[in-house]
Amino acid sequence: NVDRSTLESGTATKTQLLEPAPENAGAREAAAFVMVILFFLTALGFGMTIAQSVTQEKESRVVEILAAAVPIRALLWGKIAGNTVLALGQVLLMVAAAIVSAAFAGQGNLLADLGPALAWYVVFFVLGFGALSTLWAVAGALASRQQDLTSTTLPAQMLLMIPYFLSFAGGDAVREVVSMIPIVSTIIMPGRMAEGSVPAWQIGVAIGGTLVAAVLLVRLGTAIYERALLRTGQKLGYREALSIEGT
Repeated sequence: NVDRSTLESGTATKTQLLEPAPENAGAREAAAFVMVILFFLTALGFGMTIAQSVTQEKESRVVEILAAAVPIRALLWGKIAGNTVLALGQVLLMVAAAIVSAAFAGQGNLLADLGPALAWYVVFFVLGFGALSTLWAVAGALASRQQDLTSTTLPAQMLLMIPYFLSFAGGDAVREVVSMIPIVSTIIMPGRMAEGSVPAWQIGVAIGGTLVAAVLLVRLGTAIYERALLRTGQKLGYREALSIEGT
C-alpha cells in the first residue's frame, strides 16, 4: 500500500475555476448567427438590385437622359443613399421584430445583454452597406448587359462571402483579427459583441478603419462610375475604366 501522506508531502495544490461562459451563451450565439445572416442576405439582395438597375439604365439608354439633367456623381450618391435607407429600414424592422418577440417571451435579461450589440449592429450596417453599395453601383456601370454582372460584381461578392464564411468556420483568434479589418469588420464585429464583451479599442479600430476605407472606396468608386456609366457596347474592367478621361 502507498502512504497518501508520502505522496502529498512536498507538493502544493490549488483550485482554479475555469472562466464561466457568458450568461445566455446559447442565445447570444444564436443572435450572432442571425446578425451575420441578416447582413449577408440584405447586402447581397440590395446590392444586386443596385447593380442590375444601373445596367438596365445603361441598356435602355435612360441613363443618357438622366445624365443630361443631373450630374453623374449625384446619380451615384442618390442610388447609394436611397438603397441604404431601404436596406436599413428592412434591418430595423427585423431587429424590432426580434426585440418584441424576446420581450413577449420574457427574455428581458437577454435583451439587456444584447442591447449594445444591436445598437452597434445598426451603426456597422450603415457603414458597411454604404461602402459596399458603391462597389455594386460600379459593377453595374462596368457591365454592358445583365450577363456581365456575374464577373463585375465579383469584388463586392467576395467582400461579403469571405467574412461570412470566416464568421462560422474561423477560430476565435482568426475572427478577432478579421473583425478589425475595414469593411469586413462590419459583418463580424457585431456578432462578436453579441457573443460576449469586446475591448473598446478593437471596436474603435473597426469603426475608424471602416470610416477611412469607406471614404476612399466612395471616392474611387465615384471616379470609376463617372467614367464607365455612359460607355456602352462592351464590358469594362476597373483599370480600363480608370484610364478613361474623366467627364
